[in-house]
Amino acid sequence: MPELTAVDLGGRFDVIWVGSLFTHVERAKTERWLGFLCQHLNNDGILLASFHGLWAREVHLRHYPMIGPDEWAKIERDCAETGYGFAHHPGQDNGVSLSRASTIVDLCCAIPGTRILAYSERGWAEHQDVVTLARTDRLQDWTSAAIRY
Repeated sequence: MPELTAVDLGGRFDVIWVGSLFTHVERAKTERWLGFLCQHLNNDGILLASFHGLWAREVHLRHYPMIGPDEWAKIERDCAETGYGFAHHPGQDNGVSLSRASTIVDLCCAIPGTRILAYSERGWAEHQDVVTLARTDRLQDWTSAAIRY
């Protein structure tokens, strides 16, 4: 899978939607790519991104397997231990990830100059979790914000 941070996005955007990408990459890429995408938001722009939350476990176990049993066991172990599990599809660069909402929130809190607007479990197609980030510094004093109350 190509490195997203090497792509010239050609500017900044008001909205970036990323569906079903982070569901297939390891944690380090997720962290790096989320930060990269947030850097390409205009001030007050928003990023929406989907993840395999805990519902994906039910989908895998009850409806259809997303990956082989050995790989799934690794994903489950890593998710239980660190909050983010990932395994490659055999012989491929991509794979399947599984994450706890709290882990994704923690990753997002580490991105400078952003603020979490929402986290919705099963927010996309009743399947993937969705996080919404804004390029608005969560530590900015509200008295200096453009909108006055």
